[in-house]
Amino acid sequence: MDIRSTHSDSLLGANGAIDYTSKEVAVFNKETNRLYVMSRQSKYGYKGVLSKALGGAGLNVPVIEYGSLTENYGKNEMPIRLDYTDKYITTDPEVKNKQ
Repeated sequence: MDIRSTHSDSLLGANGAIDYTSKEVAVFNKETNRLYVMSRQSKYGYKGVLSKALGGAGLNVPVIEYGSLTENYGKNEMPIRLDYTDKYITTDPEVKNKQ
């Protein structure tokens, strides 16, 4: 999945572009009627400007953020993506590494 979007926050004076890419490997368990995430990789990037007025002058600070996360799950720790029995979809399952 690829998501490309713009971000604007008038309160903070921030404007920029967000780029998010996610790939995952999933497995369906017929006994539980659920689709589990076995592994996934997510990449995030943001490039923008933070604009603030200081006195009579304006200040523009470039902001660049990026990061990635790759996780593999064991049999008893795989997050649920789809549960057909209870009829729900988890759009953003919890990650193991919260950093």
